[in-house]
Amino acid sequence: GYPEALLVLGQAAEGAGMWEDAADAWRQLSEMGARGRPYLSRYATALVKLGDQYFGLKRYKDAADAFDRALVSDRTAVDAAEVTKKRDRARELAGK
Repeated sequence: GYPEALLVLGQAAEGAGMWEDAADAWRQLSEMGARGRPYLSRYATALVKLGDQYFGLKRYKDAADAFDRALVSDRTAVDAAEVTKKRDRARELAGK
């Protein structure tokens, strides 16, 4: 079914380093009520990886947004202090 397809997509995208696609799959799964909650941590992790990817591409505004979404989705799944530092740095660079 649809949730299983999203699970396969999320796993494949993670394996390929396609963090935008991975984050999208985990987001959709996490929005499926109680059975989707276990995927919030994978969503948050993928968002941090996506933010790192954007930062490396000098897409600082996009990086800051991805880090923000990670912090809102599941702070317990990521190093919140480290992600906050990354977000603040990306915001600083986006303003230049």
